[in-house]
Amino acid sequence: MAESSYKDSSSTTQGGGFFSKILRRMSNYNMNIDDMVVRNTRAIPKGAPLGNKHTVDNFYDLVAINSLSKTLQDKSISYFDKSYQEKAKILKEYARKDEIRDYIATIADETIMYDETEDFAEPIDLPSTFNEEIRKKYHDNFKTVFRLLGFKNGKVAWDLIRTLLTEGYIAYEIVYDDKDKNVVSFNSLDPSTLMPTIDPVSREPIWVQYADDPANRRLLLDSHIIYISYSSGIEFTEVSYVEGLIRPYNQLKLLEQTRIIFNLMNAQINKVTTIPTVGMSRQAAEQQITRMIMDIKDEVTFDASSGLPIMNGLPHIQYNKDIFLSEGESGKPTVELLKFEGHNLNENDMLTWFYNALKRASKIPFNRFDKTNGGGSIFGESHDISRDEMAFHYFIQRIRNIFKEILIKPWRNQMCLDFPEMMDDELFMDSINFRFNSVNAYHETKRMINITKNMELVNSLKSLTIKKKNPATGEMEEIPYFSTEFLLRKYAKFNDEDLKENERYRNIEMKSGESGDSNEMETPDMGMGGGMGGSSYSEPSFGGGESSPEPDLASTIAPETSAPASSTPEPDTSAPSGEGA
Repeated sequence: MAESSYKDSSSTTQGGGFFSKILRRMSNYNMNIDDMVVRNTRAIPKGAPLGNKHTVDNFYDLVAINSLSKTLQDKSISYFDKSYQEKAKILKEYARKDEIRDYIATIADETIMYDETEDFAEPIDLPSTFNEEIRKKYHDNFKTVFRLLGFKNGKVAWDLIRTLLTEGYIAYEIVYDDKDKNVVSFNSLDPSTLMPTIDPVSREPIWVQYADDPANRRLLLDSHIIYISYSSGIEFTEVSYVEGLIRPYNQLKLLEQTRIIFNLMNAQINKVTTIPTVGMSRQAAEQQITRMIMDIKDEVTFDASSGLPIMNGLPHIQYNKDIFLSEGESGKPTVELLKFEGHNLNENDMLTWFYNALKRASKIPFNRFDKTNGGGSIFGESHDISRDEMAFHYFIQRIRNIFKEILIKPWRNQMCLDFPEMMDDELFMDSINFRFNSVNAYHETKRMINITKNMELVNSLKSLTIKKKNPATGEMEEIPYFSTEFLLRKYAKFNDEDLKENERYRNIEMKSGESGDSNEMETPDMGMGGGMGGSSYSEPSFGGGESSPEPDLASTIAPETSAPASSTPEPDTSAPSGEGA
């Protein structure tokens, strides 16, 4: 084999380095494939070759179809569709059509929304059970992967969504440094050249590039490949978003074209002129016909540059024309207009129906096509959301869930390289996630409703109290049962960044003597120390000390919630209300 500038494929799947072993282990993440599963599978997997009815091109095809049937159901693999190359050309051609291009841009705009920091996503905080070092590295690695993918550009991610919607597939190689310790770059790949399979020797999931070309064949661990597809392996789904638009688009354009042809044909004026030449010589007949043509014929054209009509070579329209015809022994000349008979194609009902069919296929809510009011409003006071908006929100979520793997896979791999001991921690692996920026009407309205309801719940639970002895006075006092920080994190969904920013502003207000209304809910101290000390607003502690055992909620709750129904307890303003309890 001739020398290649690329790394030898054998070095990708073999090697004894510590971090190389981690990457090989990461290749098995979420891949339920092992010798026992393959050995004990009795039924023929969906898509497997049956006798002579199916053929495979090489050994890797056979291993992949039989051993990775579950993976092939989760993702569509363009390599196994031998007609995909031609289909991709057609999909790209239709993606350039005006209406389809606008639909793709609308969905890409809705999926990728950059903020003022040039980010379209932010990591979701890890649970507080993980130490500060892991949580800090978690955020740092996200920023690194985000930058290496070029997503700070402001257009790269948007173009990738357009590619996914058009071609249906995106593939990247994750490039590591010499020690396989850090992700250093990404290499865009042609998805149609890649196929998943099982290494016959190591039994590890791998990807084969150019399996049919021994000179260019590459073997890569699954931890080196990012591969996403618009569709799953289900046979009746379309390859990409654009494919579902082709049929209604062609039907609409066919109807539009027939309407254009109808108007063009009816815009023409066709005249039939009969010139009698009975009894005339050939020369006299020709002269008579030529003279009549000169008198009757009109030629009307338009100047494309000026937009003016040209009639018989003159830049103006002749509004009237007198024609004098003589009647002789040979007869009388006649002029009549021809009319085309047929259905009136100028009615809009049929055109509207097919246009609505295309809009339904686009999955974009109908109210966004109403350009008379700017395509509808993004925010409103109404809490009602149309079913179209809700369905569109779910569609965008599906697109985002597919796209997520481009960021999450290298991010997760880098975290495991930094903290190998976390590879077997399912909570840690499942917690690696991020959220997209969004202004979707359904999402924003739902978020505002949830914030309102959550804060009502927080205030209600905050009013729940318990009785506890004050060591200083020896008297029983009522104190809040729930920690404010717990309520804000659990129910108000505030993350570390939100609480830290609130703490920063609160410190500024305290220093300036503008701490706000004393009746407002107190916010816990969110210092990096992990506790709530150091703040005059700290909550009472219910655990961790010998003198303060965990109270029993049923026995220590405010009197009115635990008193018998027949008794009439004295009013207690510190106890929770019936709604709050």
